[in-house]
Amino acid sequence: RKASDFGYVRFSLINATYPIIIQLTTASGEVKEEQAISEEGDVDFLNLAPGIYSIRIIHDTNGNKAYDTGNYLKQIQPESVSHFQDIEIRADWGIQETLQFN
Repeated sequence: RKASDFGYVRFSLINATYPIIIQLTTASGEVKEEQAISEEGDVDFLNLAPGIYSIRIIHDTNGNKAYDTGNYLKQIQPESVSHFQDIEIRADWGIQETLQFN
């Protein structure tokens, strides 16, 4: 396929606590793209197939670049997850999104 068949998105993160994992998922929750971020700066997802993506942020408190569900017996809480508004990726198109953390 040609490069013009894909799109991209650039995320600017405001007030984020690092490290985090940014995931782009389908409506059913299937992870299509994922990046682990450990420092401040813009995050680019390139060569995305056109479609609607949900944005899921995992606050990776232990820095292992994976979601941890916690452990009841050891009294370890699961890592927290934030969700943001869906984005639409179009072919030969790029968008800039700002993710504001509270």
